[in-house]
Amino acid sequence: MAIILDEPSLIDNFLYYGLFLGAIFQIVCIAAVIFIPQSENEEELPEETSAEMKSPGSTSRPTSSGKKQKIEKKKKR
Repeated sequence: MAIILDEPSLIDNFLYYGLFLGAIFQIVCIAAVIFIPQSENEEELPEETSAEMKSPGSTSRPTSSGKKQKIEKKKKR
């Protein structure tokens, strides 16, 4: 009673080796995050970008008053 195995098709080979390449790529990316130090300029960027993102949107227009105006307009109709 021998088990006969079919030869892997092209798609099977592609998936088999593609999974290995994907795993190697992930290991390289994780190693880069762990072992490559940040430069001095990159350490300051997150603070500046977070301050820039908060100031234009939040101070320019309040969202709650706009919703109240829409509700009042619907009530008047």
